[in-house]
Amino acid sequence: MNHPIEPNIDALLRDVYDGPVADDGFTVRVMQKIPAQRKTHHSYLFIAFVVGLLALMWQVLSSSLFEKAWHDLAQAQFSVTVMVLFAVFFGASLLISAWVLTEAE
Repeated sequence: MNHPIEPNIDALLRDVYDGPVADDGFTVRVMQKIPAQRKTHHSYLFIAFVVGLLALMWQVLSSSLFEKAWHDLAQAQFSVTVMVLFAVFFGASLLISAWVLTEAE
């Protein structure tokens, strides 16, 4: 970022040079050497989501919170316990998915 008091470097260069500067093909050679952009794999997001849910379910299967929520869901009651469990599942899966996306890039 240029300092607001100093003159704009781009404007100074445009004053000195009327057109493009000859680089003897340097730009073309550099552009050919740059590797192609890697493809992102969106299937990692789905896999991470599923793995996160399974890992979390495995950890909470024996807890009383899970048993209470499962009991409430079996009776078609959307209780606070069920909402807390859904929030935990969603949050953990979201964090794992975000981690996989940042590692993939």
